Amino acid sequence: MSAIVAIFQRHGQPVTTAAMDALLAAAPHRAVDGQDTWYQGPVALAHQHFDLTPEGHAAPQPVRNPAGTLTLTADVRLDNRAELIRTLGLDPAGQPSDAALILAAYTRWGTACVTHLLGDFAFALWDDSQQHLFIARDPLGCADLACYLDEQLCVIASEVNQVIAHPAIPRRLNDLKIAMILVSWWHDHEQTVFENVYYVPPAHALVITAGSVRRWRYWDIDPGRRLRYKNDDEYADHLRELITSAVRDRLRVTGRVGISMSGGIDSLTMAILATEQLPPGRVDTFTYVFDQFPECDERAYIRPVVDQYNLNAHFLLSDHRWTLSDFATWPVSPDFPVADAFVRLPLAVADAARANNCQLLLNGHYADILLAGGRGWPADLLRRGHWGTLTRRLWQQRAHLHWRHDVLDWGLQAALPPAVLRLRRLRQGRPLRHLYTAHLAPDLPQRTRLGDYLDTGAGRPAFDSLARLRQYNHLLLAATAQGRAVARQRYHAYGLAYADPFLDRRLVEFAVAVPLEQLMRPPHTKYVLRRAMTGHMPDHVVWRRDKTTFRRLIQVGLLDKERDKVRQLLTHPRIVEMGYVSAAWLQQELMNGSSWHGDGYQFWLCLALEIWLRHRAHCAGPAFG
Repeated sequence: MSAIVAIFQRHGQPVTTAAMDALLAAAPHRAVDGQDTWYQGPVALAHQHFDLTPEGHAAPQPVRNPAGTLTLTADVRLDNRAELIRTLGLDPAGQPSDAALILAAYTRWGTACVTHLLGDFAFALWDDSQQHLFIARDPLGCADLACYLDEQLCVIASEVNQVIAHPAIPRRLNDLKIAMILVSWWHDHEQTVFENVYYVPPAHALVITAGSVRRWRYWDIDPGRRLRYKNDDEYADHLRELITSAVRDRLRVTGRVGISMSGGIDSLTMAILATEQLPPGRVDTFTYVFDQFPECDERAYIRPVVDQYNLNAHFLLSDHRWTLSDFATWPVSPDFPVADAFVRLPLAVADAARANNCQLLLNGHYADILLAGGRGWPADLLRRGHWGTLTRRLWQQRAHLHWRHDVLDWGLQAALPPAVLRLRRLRQGRPLRHLYTAHLAPDLPQRTRLGDYLDTGAGRPAFDSLARLRQYNHLLLAATAQGRAVARQRYHAYGLAYADPFLDRRLVEFAVAVPLEQLMRPPHTKYVLRRAMTGHMPDHVVWRRDKTTFRRLIQVGLLDKERDKVRQLLTHPRIVEMGYVSAAWLQQELMNGSSWHGDGYQFWLCLALEIWLRHRAHCAGPAFG
C-alpha cells in the first residue's frame, strides 16, 4: 500500500514545491513505485506509489474526476469492490482502481461515502466546488494518517515524520504522550510524540475549509449486536468463513506472498488458507528458529503443518538475534519511541521475504487481541443467566483456574454494569494511582497533568457489562494502529507491503457479538478458532496449551551480551536529564537483573526511549526537542 500527502494553505497562499518536496523526501521508502504530485493554488496533493493490485498499476494517483472538480490521493485496499461497482452502476469490465471507486462513491454520497467502504484506507480529497479538503481513515486504523492543523495551515501525511518535515511546523516533543507511553496508557488515539501533530483517529473523517473544521466518527462497534447459534460448530463455521474472506481480500496482489509463520494457530491458519487460495509457488512461509534457546523454538508445531500442506517453508536460525544485537544498525522509528525488543526477528523475516521476491508479507499478530476478550466468559455466562453452565465449567476446569483472578475479577466483578464501576472509580480518584509510575521522574505526572488526560471511558458505547467494555477497549487499543504504523515503515524499507488478515472489521464485529465462552473455554484461549481448524491440522497443534515466549532473548541481550552498551546508554541518560525517568529507579532496575519489575517491560520502555531520543537528536540537530 502507498502513502499520501496533502497540504492546504487555509489563508489562500499557494503551496510551494519546496514544502511538498520536504514531506516527500522525509519518507523515500514509501515511494516503491515512484511518486506524483498535483498543485492548485493553496492546495497540493501527492501520492507515493506502492502498486500491489492490477488496477492500481493502471491508475496512477492523484486521480481526478472527468470534470476536474475532484482530486483524490488514497492509500487504499477495498474489500467490497464488487458491491460498490454494482451499486454505483459502473462497468465491471473496466476494472476501476480502488481510488477511482472512492471518487465515484463521493460523487454519489458525498462525505457519507465512508460508511459504504470496507477495507483499509486513508485518503485526502479536494472538492473544488465546495472548496474543502475531505480526509478519512478506516475503522481500525489499518492505513496510517497524521495531521497538523492551525488557522492557516493543514498538513496531512501517512507518517508523522512527513508532517513535521514541513518547514512551518515546529518539532517540539510532546511530554504528555511520552508520559502516556511510559505508563503504558494506550487508550488515546490522537496524541503523537510531537506537540500539535496528531493521528487522525481510526473511524474518523474531517472536512476542512478555509474557516471551519468539521469532524465526526462514522463507525463504531454496535454494543447490542449479538450472534447466537445452536452449537459450537456453527460459530466455528462462521469464523472460518470470515477469516477465509479476510485472507482472500488481502491476496489481491500481483506479486509473491510471504507469511511470517510461528507455531501458533493464528499464523498457521493464515498459511493454510493462503496456500489453498493461491496457485502453487506463490506463497513462502518464514519462521525464526532457535538451537540454543529451545524455549523460543516452535518447529515441533510448524513442521507437521509444513509437511501436510507441502508449504514452501524457510527456517531462519536466530540464536544471534537477541535484544540490541548489532546495535549500530538497531532500527529506530522516526515517529515513535516504543520499540520491539525482538525486532531482529521480524527484520530477519523481511530480509528473507525480500530475497525471495515477495511483495506482500502477512502476519497474524492481531489475533491475540481479537480473540482475547474471552477472559470475561464467567461474567458473560452470569449476565445471560447460564448458572448451570458456569458451575459445570468451573468444576471441570478447577485445576486450570486462578479463582480470585478468573472468577472474582473476570466473573462476579466483570458482570456488574459499567455504571457501577464508574461510580466506584470516581470515589477512588483518578486512574493514575492504579498504574505503575515508580519509574517516572517525580514531577512528570504533575508537569504533564497526566491524570487529567487519562481516558475515563466517556463516549464509549453503552455495553451491558464491564467484561464487554473491557473487550471493546482492548480491541480498539491505540497501540494496534500506532504500532502497525511503525511496522509499515519498517517493511516498506524492504519493499514489502504488510497486512494482518485478523485486523478486519468483520472479524472485530464477530468477536464482540458472540458469547465470550466462544473466545475462551478453559484451559483454551481462542476456542472458536481452534474449533474452526480442527481437522485441518494435527490436533496437538490445534489444541496446544503452551505459548512460546522470547523473554530469554531480552535477558541475554540486556543482561549479558549487550550489558556494556546498556550501561553506556544509561550513563548521563537523556531520559533523566529531560525529566522523564527516575535516575534511582533506572540504576536499581539494572542491578536487579532478571528479577526486574514486570519482566523488564518498564525498563525496556525507558531504554527504548533513551535510544530514540539520542537518534532523533542526532538526525534533527540542535533544534530538536
